[in-house]
Amino acid sequence: MKEIGSKPSPEEAVALFHSKDWRNIDADQVTLAIILSACTKLRDLELGKDIHCYMQEKGFELSITLSNSLMNIYVKCGQIDLARLLFDGMPKKDLISWNVMIFGCIENGHMEEGLQLLCEMKARNIGVNEATFFSIISTCERADLALEIHGNIWETGFESHVSICNALVDTHSRIGNVDMGRIIFDEMPK
Repeated sequence: MKEIGSKPSPEEAVALFHSKDWRNIDADQVTLAIILSACTKLRDLELGKDIHCYMQEKGFELSITLSNSLMNIYVKCGQIDLARLLFDGMPKKDLISWNVMIFGCIENGHMEEGLQLLCEMKARNIGVNEATFFSIISTCERADLALEIHGNIWETGFESHVSICNALVDTHSRIGNVDMGRIIFDEMPK
């Protein structure tokens, strides 16, 4: 991967990877992370699965970074069950792991599962960030869930984050709770 510079396009990275007899090389974690990122951007699920098999065949111990990269390609390609298997099998998870899985659940129509993961994060005292809430609130389509998420945002102190406030205003307005959207808008930090 070093042959094409520090920031290859996804197409360049995949082309170079394919130009090598990649199944017979000893790729390192950096190379695999780069190619998995390219697969995700290109939504190349087949190559992503091939690389996952390659890592298993070579006996790679999946780092958090590689696990997150694999989960990301699976969720972006609609393979939420594969992502969940990886997630559940991870001995250690970081905030990115949780956010990828929550985002994946929500993007693939599993809002309740995403909210369950959020509750599990809170129960394990794993800190959340703006991305955690943003992915949840910006796709919410139900008033009861919007209020539940809004409560979680309030409990964790993210109600003063402008991007979260904007997402709350948008969500409440989109689902017909314009009055709540207006209240949030009026109370937004300047």
